[in-house]
Amino acid sequence: MHYSKNSIIKACHNEIQTNWSVEDDAKMLELVQANRFNWKKISKKFQNFQQKKVTPLFLKNRYRQLKHENKITQSPLGEKEDILLVNAIENYGMDGWSKLYEAVPYASQIQ
Repeated sequence: MHYSKNSIIKACHNEIQTNWSVEDDAKMLELVQANRFNWKKISKKFQNFQQKKVTPLFLKNRYRQLKHENKITQSPLGEKEDILLVNAIENYGMDGWSKLYEAVPYASQIQ
């Protein structure tokens, strides 16, 4: 019997989903915040902590699913980050989003 690559990937994702827990979501969210949406790094660290093999794409899709279900929200920037952001806007303008993102290290690209 021959299995397609897509059917194998789907079966793996289904297996992960059936064993996925609230604790896994919490660990993933902690790693997302600490690693600034670097899905490859998050995947490696997640596997070290949770002993579950997950792909960067799976984690990214799970994060998006949680956002879509309104189970997570972006926290507002703090006073320190507000000052950094205002200074960055003055220096780079509103069109320099990549530079703004670098200037405010705790903000996500979504904020």
